Amino acid sequence: MRIPADRSALLSKVSEKFPVRASDFIRQHELPNPLFNHYEWGSFLTWYLPGYPVAIDNRTDNYGEDLTLAYFKLTTGQVPMQSDASLARAATILLEADSEMGKALSSLPGYKQVYLDDQAMVLVCEH
Repeated sequence: MRIPADRSALLSKVSEKFPVRASDFIRQHELPNPLFNHYEWGSFLTWYLPGYPVAIDNRTDNYGEDLTLAYFKLTTGQVPMQSDASLARAATILLEADSEMGKALSSLPGYKQVYLDDQAMVLVCEH
């Protein structure tokens, strides 16, 4: 694969897999830290939104087995949402548009969906 030299061409290619538009929205609206994110987007977000430390990324050796397992239990509905410290601390949440967790959060008091496209949703915590 050839890496495009032009920034807009590069971002266009990257946006096929990663939430470029949602990330631009977060940056442009200066949404608050910290961020809770979709696992597979963590490394991209570390690069593209350096001012927003991620909750997790695919470098499982950095986070440890316990935190990684807790993240997946949370996002698959195996544990109550209030049991996860990284979600409890999060002020901005970036998840896949069709995420069951995102749909559940957006229906709860204290969470407000502020962005949605075909790839991603962004919620802010109002608590």
